[in-house]
Amino acid sequence: MSPRLPRVICFAALLLGACGAAPVTNESAPTPTATAAASDAVRALPEAEQRARAFKAVFGKAEPVAGVDGFSTKAGKLVWQGDRAVLITVTEADEGAGACHACTGSLGIYYLVPDGDGFRVTGKFPEAVVGNGFGVGPTEWSVSDKFGPVPVIYSEAGWMGQGYSCSTFWLTELRPDKPVLVAKVPTFYDDGDTGNEDAKGTLEGKFASIARGKSFTLNLTGFKRFSQTWVRKGDSYVLSGEDQMEKC
Repeated sequence: MSPRLPRVICFAALLLGACGAAPVTNESAPTPTATAAASDAVRALPEAEQRARAFKAVFGKAEPVAGVDGFSTKAGKLVWQGDRAVLITVTEADEGAGACHACTGSLGIYYLVPDGDGFRVTGKFPEAVVGNGFGVGPTEWSVSDKFGPVPVIYSEAGWMGQGYSCSTFWLTELRPDKPVLVAKVPTFYDDGDTGNEDAKGTLEGKFASIARGKSFTLNLTGFKRFSQTWVRKGDSYVLSGEDQMEKC
C-alpha cells in the first residue's frame, strides 16, 4: 500500500514559480567571449531541446536514466544564469520498486556551459536537495527569484510516523559555482492520528511577507496562532526570536 505523505503547504502562487552537497567535479568556467557564440546557438533552440541536450551532456544518454536500487533520474528544469546553464534533475524510485521508508528521492543540480551544439558539464551535485521517504522526490519544488539576486530552489518534503505528520521547506541557492542550502523551515505539524488524549491538532504555515535578500515571515495558524521571521545572516537565514513551532 502506498504511504500517505503528509499534507504540505503550497506557496507556488506567491513564489511564481529549498542541502548543499559536496561537488563531484567542478571545473573552471570558460570566459564569456569563448562561449558567446555557442551560447547564442544553444539558447535559440526550443526549451525542451535545450533540456534534452543538457541531460545528455551530464549522463551520456537520453532520459530517463536508471540508477541503483530501482531509482531513475529524469530532467526537471533548465535555468540560465548569464552564459551558464543549471540543469535540475529529479531522482525517484520506480513505481513498484518498493523503496524503503528511509529511502528518499532527491533533486540533482548540474552546472553546464554551451559547447558546440550542446553543453559541457562544469559541476555535478547529484543529491543536492532532499525529497520524501519511500523514494519520493520533493512534494513540490520551483525556482524563485523572490528571495534574492541568486535564484533559489524552493522545495517541500514531509515525514509521517506513529500518527505524526510534519512538513518542511528548504531554500537552496543556485550560486554561480554550487548550490547552497540557506534555510530549512518547518511549516506543518499534525498529531491528530496519534490517538493521544493530549494531542494538540494541526499547525499550518503560510508566507506573510518576503523582504528580498533580507528576511521572510510565516504566519502559523491552527491550535495556536503566531508569526515567525527568519533573517539573513551571512550564508543562511536564522530564526529571529524563540522557536514556537511544534516538532515531530
